Amino acid sequence: MTAEEIVRVRHADWERLERLVTFGGKKRGHLDAAEIVELSNLYRAACADAARVRGAGADDGTVAYLDGLLSRAHNELYRAPPPKKGTFAAFVARGFPQAVRRNRVFVLVSAAAFFGPFLFGAVAAIVLPRFASSVLGREELEMFRQMYQHVVDQGRSAGGGSVSVSFYIQHNTSIAFQVFANGIFAGLGSLLMLVYQGLDIGTVFGFLIGDEKTRQILTFTCGHSAWELTAIVLAGAGGLKMGWALVETGGRTRLSSLRAAGPELLRLIGGAALMLAVAASIEGLWSPSPVPPLGKYVFAGLQVLIVSNYLTLIGRDANEPLPRSGAFRLFERVGLGPFALAAVRLGELSGRVRFRRRPPEVAT
Repeated sequence: MTAEEIVRVRHADWERLERLVTFGGKKRGHLDAAEIVELSNLYRAACADAARVRGAGADDGTVAYLDGLLSRAHNELYRAPPPKKGTFAAFVARGFPQAVRRNRVFVLVSAAAFFGPFLFGAVAAIVLPRFASSVLGREELEMFRQMYQHVVDQGRSAGGGSVSVSFYIQHNTSIAFQVFANGIFAGLGSLLMLVYQGLDIGTVFGFLIGDEKTRQILTFTCGHSAWELTAIVLAGAGGLKMGWALVETGGRTRLSSLRAAGPELLRLIGGAALMLAVAASIEGLWSPSPVPPLGKYVFAGLQVLIVSNYLTLIGRDANEPLPRSGAFRLFERVGLGPFALAAVRLGELSGRVRFRRRPPEVAT
């Protein structure tokens, strides 16, 4: 067939494809299941038509028209679906905590790599007078001493500590994302960053605890630490998962493997960012306040319970049976079993509501 004959025979289908791409289906701007199937068939046929008209020596105008039409049809077929109402709430209630539990191996490795050096640095800085200066240097230690002494002495009510609070928020946010981004180096970058930052933060913390002028820093940091340090660990878990996707590709290219892991990485780092936002709010509004130390310690204990219950219990469904060991048994022993069960039931309720609203899948 000549190029003119191909255009004459196939032009009606091209026009139908253009209408679907430009105006949508029966409901303007929206395609139903049958129209999506029709769009897919017309797109594949038009791809073959483009090759045929080129081989038949069609003019440049026809070739350019088909190329443009195919590009638009491809974008319509393979574009990301628009965000649905309630997606953010579903992410908070189910997506993020479920992602943490699915990637518990990476989370546990990240926690060990961070909290191990953290505890070592804190204890060593308290017990060994010269340890902190050998790790950080005297000038940096003096900077931290002056900054946090100002926070402890002035408090929020006197307007002091605003500069140090801003620095602390920015510092820990940057740590979390640096830890995650370094996972691109086969996960080793995240692992090294976790060890380094754990040792660095732990050493500073131990040094300030061991200094009489800044010993009350514990009352400043305890309220937001559960959110902030957990966020750093989860960012590290995301970095480790990213590195593992580049090492264990499952027979795919490294780029394809990384793309496949992308949604889970977004859940982990997105949830970590939300936890950092909560930590920043607590740090800016509560931590420097003149509340008595006992009140701050009680508040800190509640934050630990909230974070641990949220990540281990919220969002469970029929595929995730109730845990009967570990954290759950600990809650039961200290009399918090009903609170843990209530958290689980709330997660199950959110799961049922979300399931009922989910549209039926279309078989293609």
